[in-house]
Amino acid sequence: MSAYPWTDPNVMPLAPVGEGVAEWGIQHQKSEHFSVESQSEINEYVANDLKGEINYGWSPNDQRMQPIERIAPEAVLSRDHLIRRHLFIKELLAFFCSIGIVIGALYAVVNGIELLRNGGFFLIFFAFAILETGFNDFFVHRWENRQHETNPSSLLNRRVANKLFMTWLNSQSKYSCYVIPAVCVALFVLQWSLGMEESFLHAALIKAEIYNEPFRLITCGFLHGGPIHLGFNALIAYVLCSFLCPLIGVGRALFIFMFAILTGSLLSWWWSPVTSVGASGGILGLSGALVGIAIRNRSIRMVGILGPQVRWICLLGIIGLIGAGLIDNAAHLGGFIGGLCCGVLFAPSNERGLDDKRSLLTDPIALLGVGTFVCTALFLALKLDLGG
Repeated sequence: MSAYPWTDPNVMPLAPVGEGVAEWGIQHQKSEHFSVESQSEINEYVANDLKGEINYGWSPNDQRMQPIERIAPEAVLSRDHLIRRHLFIKELLAFFCSIGIVIGALYAVVNGIELLRNGGFFLIFFAFAILETGFNDFFVHRWENRQHETNPSSLLNRRVANKLFMTWLNSQSKYSCYVIPAVCVALFVLQWSLGMEESFLHAALIKAEIYNEPFRLITCGFLHGGPIHLGFNALIAYVLCSFLCPLIGVGRALFIFMFAILTGSLLSWWWSPVTSVGASGGILGLSGALVGIAIRNRSIRMVGILGPQVRWICLLGIIGLIGAGLIDNAAHLGGFIGGLCCGVLFAPSNERGLDDKRSLLTDPIALLGVGTFVCTALFLALKLDLGG
């Protein structure tokens, strides 16, 4: 196996060459396949694909599907330049409209509407998500235009690497990605049966109780303030684990999650007197770990996971500043720093890549991560079930 399995040609599915299908062809809309007669016909299809819906192609030289950037590079560059030029006004409008939505949400908060306490925090979050989308459409496409003019081969290489990586990632088992969300949901059911306020008294990060009950530094990361809080954290944890677990293993991902909860709680204890609950410190740790891995390993950085992480972390930082009275920014920051340090330490080496990845039973760090995660979950379950 290759040190970076997504660079192995076998990561791509077999080209559908067979009865009724020509040896030249393209894949459209991820599922529809079209047979063509020659390379020039592929180029013509791609050049006229102004919606960017052709993703993969194959030729007589390839027994498997390949990113269209590899099959018809010049046609892709020409097509994408036309697409970006055609969409410029729409991107500009999307960017300014998203700013307007965010300003409107902020105006509502400043004028005393109880948005933050009535779920409006998530309205503001999604308003900023729209802003991030507008930012991506407008500024990232401007960057790609400059890359097209100055270093088109680098742009194509990055896009090929991203498609190969995502193909490999989607082929990996997703069962491990459900561990954190499933445990948080199960514990939330116990919270609900005991009573939310009562559960906070028993296990939340109440700063005055930490000297007597230090377990709160960890158990607070498994409690949530409500269904929306839980659902958001569970979704983000699943997405981040779907990237992180295939790279370093589920055991080390759980270690990072637990370590980030601890570092976040410690910083919160030192910085802020407010009571805290939620897995967001651990989740920021998972995101920080991806950033650390991308910084340390150039091949993983090449597949394009760094940019989205940085943008979303900046987005969460802005949200945190807006909701400073209700959001424990110290726990978020501490969790991110803890995860970032783990990511740098656990990143696969540039030379060995995923060959550095060890099995769960032979990796003491992974075993420690699984052990602390399971023990904390069981301890908190018993504490909530027995009512303290």
